[in-house]
Amino acid sequence: MGFGPEREAEFRNQLTLARHEIGDDKVWNSTLPAALQAAGLFCDLQRQKAQIFSKGVVSQPIRDSVNSRFVERERNLISQYKNSAGLLTQRVQTVQRFAPFRATVMQYQWNEATARVCPDYTLP
Repeated sequence: MGFGPEREAEFRNQLTLARHEIGDDKVWNSTLPAALQAAGLFCDLQRQKAQIFSKGVVSQPIRDSVNSRFVERERNLISQYKNSAGLLTQRVQTVQRFAPFRATVMQYQWNEATARVCPDYTLP
């Protein structure tokens, strides 16, 4: 960002403006929660599978059964997350053209929220 101590007031002003603009961004404020919900549910599903498989030696037929029960739900959550993530990426890229500082704040917000929702697994 390139803000030193002598420009802290300018940074704070830009951050305040970016927060207000992000707060008014209907696309961002509907898509980010959708992405986070899909990410959270995907990670919950991964935790459930890990919990089942961590109960000692699990035979291949049981593994296959568990995986097949979760596959459709997992596929839907991956699709939901990817769709929302694509919209968020487009939004950040669009905003980057006319408000690069705001786009940086949006990207940071997305990264931090995703890391909190799903710290243990890599999202698709």
